[in-house]
This record gives sequence, C-alpha cells and structure tokens, in this order.
Amino acid sequence: MSRPPDLLHGPLMTPAQPQQPAVVGDGMQLTYGELAAQSHRLAQTLATRNAGPGSRVAVVVPKGVAQVIAVLAVLETGAAYVPIDASTPQVRVAELLHICDPAVIISDRPIIDTTVPVVSVGEAPRAAVELTGADPDDLAYVIFTSGSTGRPKGVMIDHRAAMNTITDLNTRFGVGPEDRTFALSSLAFDLSVYDIFGALAAGGTIVAPGAADRLPSAWLRLMTEHGVTIWNSVPALMKLLVEHVVERGLLLPPSLRLVFLSGDWIPLSLPDAIRRVAPQVEVVSLGGATEASIWSILHRVRAVDPAWRSIPYGTAMTNQTVQVLDSSWGPAAPGETGEIFIGGAGLARGYWDDEQATDAAFGVNPLSGERLYRTGDLGRYLPDGAIELLGRRDHQVKIHGHRIELGEVEHAMQRHPDVTAAAARVAGDRHASRQLIGYYCVAGHAELQSHDLRTFLAGLLPSYMVPAAVVPLDALPLSANGKVDRAALPWPAG
Repeated sequence: MSRPPDLLHGPLMTPAQPQQPAVVGDGMQLTYGELAAQSHRLAQTLATRNAGPGSRVAVVVPKGVAQVIAVLAVLETGAAYVPIDASTPQVRVAELLHICDPAVIISDRPIIDTTVPVVSVGEAPRAAVELTGADPDDLAYVIFTSGSTGRPKGVMIDHRAAMNTITDLNTRFGVGPEDRTFALSSLAFDLSVYDIFGALAAGGTIVAPGAADRLPSAWLRLMTEHGVTIWNSVPALMKLLVEHVVERGLLLPPSLRLVFLSGDWIPLSLPDAIRRVAPQVEVVSLGGATEASIWSILHRVRAVDPAWRSIPYGTAMTNQTVQVLDSSWGPAAPGETGEIFIGGAGLARGYWDDEQATDAAFGVNPLSGERLYRTGDLGRYLPDGAIELLGRRDHQVKIHGHRIELGEVEHAMQRHPDVTAAAARVAGDRHASRQLIGYYCVAGHAELQSHDLRTFLAGLLPSYMVPAAVVPLDALPLSANGKVDRAALPWPAG
C-alpha cells in the first residue's frame, strides 16, 4: 500500500471540477473551490496569531459547515486541531484549554478564564502569511476522552495514522466523488474524522446537520434532500432513525448504500431492521479505539445467526493488528477469554502531556517487540478467526457510544462541598438502552437533593456524562478488601 498522505491533501482532495459540492448544511452549500478559499482565509488569520507546526488550535464551534472550514484551516497552518463541543460547560472548556495549551481558539462566543487569542470563523486576516501545511508525521488532532483519575485524556493522532484508516475504508467500499456522507457525530467524537476527511479524500460531499437538527425527522429530511449514501454513527442513533421510519410507514432514501455502526454494542435485531427499510444497504460493524485512529477492526454484517450472543467484532483492518492476548502476552487459545490489544499504523502517539497514562496504556509486547495499545476490552477468537467482543476488564463504560470512565464521574460528584463519598454504575442491558447512575453520601446533617447535585454536575461535565439519576445513600457498599462494591449498589426506585 502506498504511503498515505496527510489529511488535508488526500488523493482527490482537489477534484478536477472545483465546482463540485464539498459540504452542504445550514441552508448553504460550498463547492470545493469555495471551501478552499474560506478555509485558506481563516488559516491566514490563525497564522497571524502564531498557529503553525507544533502548535494546537482549539475549535469550539457549533455543528455545521463552519466546523469543516475551521478544521481545514487549522491543518493548513500545520497545527493540530483540538475539538471541544460548543455545548460543553464553560468550566470544563477552561479545563480542556488549560491541558491542551492552544496557540489560538476558534469560537464565535466568548471563552472565560483564558488569555489565549479567540478568532471567529469569518474573521479576516491581518496580513498575508506563508502557510507551511503539514507532513504525514505531524500531529493532526487531539481528541479528549474521559479519564479515570478525573483528568480528561487528550489522544494524539498524526496525519499518517488517520489517513491509513480513511484510505482503507474508502478503498474497501469504493467511496468516491458520487458519495455523500452524513456527518452526524460531534466534532469531539472521532467518528467525525471519517465524516469530514473520508468524504473530502474521495472527492465526495459532506452533508452537515446543524446544531438544531437533532431529531430523526430532520435527519431523514436532510438525507432525502441531499441524496446521502453513507451513514456513520453509534447504533443508538440509527435505531432511532429506523424506529421513526417504521412508525410512519416510510423507507430510508434509496440513495443510502452504506451504514457504518460503531462505538457501542449493536443490537442483534438492528441489522435486519435496517434492511427492512433499506434493502439496498450494506451494514458494517466497526470497532477500535480513539487511541488507534477511529477504527481497527470490522465485520460485514450479513445474515445474523440466531445463536450469536453479539455481532462479531470482526478482523483487523489494513496495516493494523487486533489481537486477543493472555496474561503472558501470548495469543489466547481459540474460545478462551483474553484482553484485546491493537497495533499497527493507526496507533496514537499517546496522551497529550500525560506520560504516566501513556505508559499505562501503550507498551511493547515482550514476545513480538510490537508496540500495542491495551484496550481494556475482553474478547475471544471464534472458530473462523474473527474476534468476539465480551466486555470490559475495568470501570470504563459506553453510553450511546461515548466512552466514560466511572472514576471521572465520581471525582466530579465529590467536588460538591457536601459530598463525602461517591460511586457510579450503569443500569440496563448492554444491548438495550443503558443509563448512568450516580450514588453519593453527604457530610453530617447536610441536606443535598438529587436534582441539585445533577444541576451541579451539569456545570462541570458534558451532558452525556451527567448521571440520569443520582441516589443518596447513608454509606457506599464495600467489598471484603474495602473497595466500593459497584455490583451491590441499589437500583434507583421505580
């Protein structure tokens, strides 16, 4: 396979026809020529504020066309972009900015507690500046994930690693200029990397829902209006869309040909439910980790075996390895449970400014000498060599595709002055709708109502990390070794 280029200059990044639509949404459409002009203008502005190779630029912009302009502009300067969801509480935005130390912030709203220059997407440059661009080995983006110590972890991905995944998917599924990708995921969620750069690398079109397009009715309208061919999301969102379509006796648009599902367990009934409303669609299960450039493993979901406990995780993608290893770092025997490790071209450099976390998650297999990422997922080899995902070995969970460390939620609860102890767990089956539940104890005779604690947490955490319910307890249940016994935490009443 030839050396992958950087994200900004994919093989078809500049089509022969500059009038071809590059991105549509927010009631507007930009051709490749217009997108290049607007992103170049913003890149000039960023460069006058010291954005360039080796620096980072925070992107705090609502969903839509402006996000695409922003990330392309950052990469044109040679800097790496750091996406921060615009709906994130200001306290957490300040924390993320402190950790990533950006040269510039792109935002159309005020940013508190920062001395970093803030520019808007449409701000004109002060002067013409020569832009250096990026090399394949330069850092492309830093995406933050939940951290077990209460400190978010910034995953560092370079251009070469991300382009390896993108080139594989586009080649494998014949993605080209006629394709239109529905960019549903948050920019702070790494599925967005494929939404944007997968489409642009193939000369295709990004269909970008705006911040207000949050309901299945809006998704279906946009998909139909713009002839979407590729859907890429967590399973829960596709399930919502299918239910919406079925309830109204409709079908998904005939243009749709690929459904990529990842980030969480796929309900066994979902692939057939999709095909009933879109017989022409190929359903693909993808998996991996943010630490390995979006995805590392896939499975084309055809007939669903009634005997399956879950959709197979699949086999490794091009230039990547996905292995089930035993406690001695050797291959687990077929059928035996082991831990899943990822290696190869997609691996992250590590975590931004966190050597301890990097050393804990990334290591070298003493038997093979290969650098690997320890996912924390448990799995086993199936008879055909594919891998089956079995669960987790730690306290990390996923809610609607968002990776959450229970420890970070617990740390946030304990920041309330009246809370003396806290714990969290997930309620619900892995294939069904799951909810995050918090538990807390208060000091002495203090009175802290559950809704007040949730309001407090909403000011600290992104919405997907705020527990659906918080339950007061006199004391947390402990195991024999004195640790919190999460399995003994009571279910919320009702």
